[in-house]
Amino acid sequence: MTNMAVELALARIGISLVRAKVGDRYVLEELSARGWQLGGEGSGHLLALDRHTTGDGIVSALQILQAVKRSGRTLDHLLEDVTLFPQTLINVRLREGADWTANAELASESERAERELGDHGRVLIRASGTEPVLRVMVEASEAAQARRWPKGWPRPPQPDTGLPSQTGGRSPAAKRRSMSSSTAGRSATVSMP
Repeated sequence: MTNMAVELALARIGISLVRAKVGDRYVLEELSARGWQLGGEGSGHLLALDRHTTGDGIVSALQILQAVKRSGRTLDHLLEDVTLFPQTLINVRLREGADWTANAELASESERAERELGDHGRVLIRASGTEPVLRVMVEASEAAQARRWPKGWPRPPQPDTGLPSQTGGRSPAAKRRSMSSSTAGRSATVSMP
């Protein structure tokens, strides 16, 4: 999952970004389908197909260091035009067998938020791959908008709606990643010229 600010920064210098489902496997599929060599996720998993096909942290760090050395500039200087968008993440406990994708209220609220945010933010809703929760993330250029939308959303379950209940704020790991990243369960794949 890649912060929207990275996408905008890449667009300014003519580099395409395509979003894939979350996971190295899906990033690799996009890279292969497009004949591209570099892709990754906001977690730091970078795939450089001329070097490896998995998100290896050591290889990723070496690739970044190599790019910094080649540029002759500092990493801080290279990233000075990238200001990450604030994000708010909530985890929503899923009831066993609940089909959150069919929930009309959740879809309506998501669409309303996306309309208001326009090109200045986005909503990501996806099921966790590791626990029975729904991840709801709002990213916006303004922190107040990122905080406003998921507040109290989704609402507690109603007997006839199957809408899941909120687990109560962000996990410690999510708090540490509060300035990390993305739409409908997507990570980033980047095209390099």
